[in-house]
Amino acid sequence: MHTNAVGSTELSICLRVVQTLVLYALCEHQLGHATRISVSAQGRDFSVADNGRGHAIARTVQDAPYLDFIYEHLAFPYCREASPPVQLQGLGMSLLNQLCSVLEVTVRKPTATLRIRFEDGVRVSHTVTDEANAEPGNTVSGTVNSTLTPEPLDRSALSGWLLAVQQVNPELKLTLNARQLRGVAGGA
Repeated sequence: MHTNAVGSTELSICLRVVQTLVLYALCEHQLGHATRISVSAQGRDFSVADNGRGHAIARTVQDAPYLDFIYEHLAFPYCREASPPVQLQGLGMSLLNQLCSVLEVTVRKPTATLRIRFEDGVRVSHTVTDEANAEPGNTVSGTVNSTLTPEPLDRSALSGWLLAVQQVNPELKLTLNARQLRGVAGGA
């Protein structure tokens, strides 16, 4: 059986969901936009926040809201006569949304905040409020569906993986459950 990067032979859906969100935030860091990623994990509940640019709130693709592609692409063709073209970059987040019983997305822009809530992959609320934010970025939080995995997230495996991420990105401020991680020379 193949052993993954965190040393486990088991596929942990909870761990993979959090890793996916961290990698999206890490991309913002590597592009020079985010300096901080905060991760919270307890049981099947998770939250990943960054201080990057934040999703584009007003962007559209052929009159369809861009965030529909990002989080609901697997609902294609959106029950419309002529659906917009497939956007490959949205498939991962749309799949992640389908794995969660609840997924909440908060996008902070300098003068506005967008909050979207999904339940079992379906958007149930979408609000934009005019409010000042000291720092932009995204926060994605939720609960992995218990029917997919009754097991809680292995925080030890997550911590080891995050330490490895921290080691190769030493300028990044990375926290797990409000504790700042520090890479260890020679490995995590």
